[in-house]
Amino acid sequence: MFFDFIYLSIICYLVYTLYNSLTDRKNIKHLKGPWKPFYGFIGVIILSILDLASKNLLTILLIGFLIPSTLEYLLTLINEKLIKKENTKVSLSLPKMFIYSICTLLIYLLYIPLKELILITITKNALLIITITLYILFLIDLLIFFKKDVYKLINHT
Repeated sequence: MFFDFIYLSIICYLVYTLYNSLTDRKNIKHLKGPWKPFYGFIGVIILSILDLASKNLLTILLIGFLIPSTLEYLLTLINEKLIKKENTKVSLSLPKMFIYSICTLLIYLLYIPLKELILITITKNALLIITITLYILFLIDLLIFFKKDVYKLINHT
């Protein structure tokens, strides 16, 4: 499952960056590395649901439309209440929800078969080394991010 989290975080970062560059939007990025952990988390949830759901196109598109949009909306509300940020806007839009649906379809049509091919082709040791390396880089990135936030909190109080 961590394999999926890391690789979907990277893939979703690339899709997110491409979407923002095509729509002339600012690429909001908190971590230094090429990943979007929130979208990796959503991707793992979608993979789990796809395992249980029927595999028709409409179901896949609905899962991709509803699950990420709902989670992003809830996260924005929680962020608003916990951090008490004023002017926090829910960043959902119909085009973004459509992107979520397409990404879910791509996960189903491309990521799952590619992952199976990688698991067959690459030795387990090589895959383990790559995944652990990415995991360590991800943890270092998180530590830097949280250290910076803690430093801000200490100096502003």
